[in-house]
Amino acid sequence: GVCGWGGFSYDIVWRNGRLSSLTVYASVGGKLCLDLGENNIKECTHVCELLDGRCTLGFVAKGDRVEFVF
Repeated sequence: GVCGWGGFSYDIVWRNGRLSSLTVYASVGGKLCLDLGENNIKECTHVCELLDGRCTLGFVAKGDRVEFVF
């Protein structure tokens, strides 16, 4: 996994040079914003707002796991 800013860590899966899935773990909780570029989300375990390639989740609680499939 990769450690990120704000108490989040990430497991990233690539397939054929493209983002396939992303799992975000919240160690402290808070607002989560991701710049996904041209990757289109097919599935997400939480409700998120999408605008111009940016995904925003209002609040992710401590200990939550958010999964994305592209």
